[in-house]
Amino acid sequence: MITLFLVVLAVPLAQESVGTPDVIRLMNGRILVGEIMEHDLDGLVVLQARSGGVLRLTWPDLFPGEADRLRLGFGYNAEVVMPQVEADRLFLVNGDARTGLILELGDDYIQLRQGDTTTKIPRNRLAAPPDKVIVDATEVMTPEQFHTYRSPEFSLEDPMAQYEFSLELELVLALERAKEHLLLSQSLVENDPPLSQRLGVALDRVEISLLHKAELKELIQIRQSVYRNRYSEARLALDAFADAHQDTPFWEDYLSIEASFEEKRNEGILRYLKKHWYSRVGSMVKRQALQRDASVQSLQTWAETTLPQLMREAMVAELQEMKEGLDESEVESIWVSRLDNRPKRHQAGFGVGTWVLGEERARAGMKVAAAEEDDGKTAAQKEIESRFNDYLKNLERTRQAAGVSQEASPDDWWKVASSSERYQWLLAYYAEYSGDYALVSVRFENCFNCNGAGVFQTRRVSAGEDEERPERRECPVCHGISIRRGIYFK
Repeated sequence: MITLFLVVLAVPLAQESVGTPDVIRLMNGRILVGEIMEHDLDGLVVLQARSGGVLRLTWPDLFPGEADRLRLGFGYNAEVVMPQVEADRLFLVNGDARTGLILELGDDYIQLRQGDTTTKIPRNRLAAPPDKVIVDATEVMTPEQFHTYRSPEFSLEDPMAQYEFSLELELVLALERAKEHLLLSQSLVENDPPLSQRLGVALDRVEISLLHKAELKELIQIRQSVYRNRYSEARLALDAFADAHQDTPFWEDYLSIEASFEEKRNEGILRYLKKHWYSRVGSMVKRQALQRDASVQSLQTWAETTLPQLMREAMVAELQEMKEGLDESEVESIWVSRLDNRPKRHQAGFGVGTWVLGEERARAGMKVAAAEEDDGKTAAQKEIESRFNDYLKNLERTRQAAGVSQEASPDDWWKVASSSERYQWLLAYYAEYSGDYALVSVRFENCFNCNGAGVFQTRRVSAGEDEERPERRECPVCHGISIRRGIYFK
């Protein structure tokens, strides 16, 4: 299977720009003033204002960027994508992955070809069955292999098919083969001036590419390095290319890569951060959650200040291969920019430890939720509930004044909580209060022990008394908070 490169060309319905005086910069530095009489996929015809002479120009004759400006004005939209092929990807038990073409499936091994290299991989080293993937042809095939692979799909008697095949061969640097098929197409073409003209331009281009094949190969390798997120490698190669090849006919291609390099590198860094930030945080939180004897106050400080700093230091270290000299402020800036690109949502919950936050933090955002959902309580019921909450607060103040508070401390809860409860609580605290993530929404669930009442009501009969006295006691799970808090963040 092969995914063809696309050449999408849209010719405008109107040609207002034809016949309009224009200033055109040429590759040799000259400035040409004249009227553009014609234009097509291969170039343009200019009537010179000074001499009245007619000059035929191809797009490569123009100064870097000039051709793009004019083509955009004419309504041409061209996009060329590297030919892609179906390949096999093998995931190994050590975490590595190999991509190539499977030549043989043996009982004990798989024979995989990657370009000029063929290797036998024992089946016991596979972590999963082989996957089919679509990759650039140059990733798994040599230029000659690609030519052999694609040749049967193009008619040897169709000049247009041979021309199109030559364009694919150019992209994979099979330049000698591209020239062969251009010459074949030229020998077949009859009464087709536009195709003949394209073939002439393509042959000139291929001849130049053959003369400067090493430079062209360098540019292709730079593009591949960018595509594979090897930005430090690409940066060094770009600088070396600029120093060594300032007179190259491919200077416009170099300028195009250079102009978009920083943007693409930042996009690559952002992809890395979005992929790995959450998992790195999870690992650090998991280790900290194992500290059963730590105080809750120290854990809160760690989640709000220490963990964000540790994350930035870790990301800076991991991203040095993409950008040498990257600092924490740059990581911070790029990480914040994720909010403009629909970041993935995550969730965490404070669970039965919600009460440790204190009433204000535990219920933050609950009024909005209450306004959106009718809890079914009448005004009288809400009034009784409000009075009862006031009663509980007065009772607690009385107990504290007497020095007989029966409430467990946050540190007590942390010691007895399970490791998963501690992990979730600390992750939720970091996500909501460190500033590294943006809070999306909050969810509330009633305490499973008291069903959201916050208290239990019993009747007590004292010795020597005939009447039962109602008695209320605080729920020992939620400690009167009555809810469990969960968050969604991004």
